[in-house]
Amino acid sequence: MTDRVLRTRDLNRALLARAASPTTGSGLARTAEARGLEHLVLRYLGGFGPASPNDIANWAGLPVSRVLPALKSLELVRYRDERGGKLLDRCDAPLPDPHTPAPVRFLPTWDATLLVHARRT
Repeated sequence: MTDRVLRTRDLNRALLARAASPTTGSGLARTAEARGLEHLVLRYLGGFGPASPNDIANWAGLPVSRVLPALKSLELVRYRDERGGKLLDRCDAPLPDPHTPAPVRFLPTWDATLLVHARRT
């Protein structure tokens, strides 16, 4: 019975090594990652845009350097905020009239927990 367990472990290791080797460092793996990051950015901007690259990276839990290539490869509209910071948004995203007052927003108890990624000091 021990021989069978050892063979199974060896087989599993060999299968894992073989499965990992063709995609490690290949263009296919990098392309899939780039497409995934682009999708992530578009989904974020669809819900929270316009946003800065730092906002997107903080929300995703990634360093800004990992998000920047996706931002450069997408066709995005660029804006500036009141302090001159760069904001990005989807080309098809609607913008309200600049004179429209912001609506009052009531945050339920747990929304603060969900928005903690945007905390700034």
